[in-house]
Amino acid sequence: MNPIIFGEGILKFEEPITYGSEQFGVFSLYVDLNNYYRLMNEHIDDARRRAALILLSITLFVVFISNHYFLKKIEK
Repeated sequence: MNPIIFGEGILKFEEPITYGSEQFGVFSLYVDLNNYYRLMNEHIDDARRRAALILLSITLFVVFISNHYFLKKIEK
């Protein structure tokens, strides 16, 4: 059951309907995956934004700690 690609995100599956040796027709199923792809891309973008925010927070924390350490060292 190989899908037939109609366009971006639209697939068609076909399977013959048989009972015994008699074929009654073909079962066709169209699947539109565009909404699924859109939701997946939104999820990936959200994860990237969260990762960037975490990295920025860690960087600012390290800068703050190192700056505090070096200012205390200079004052002595």
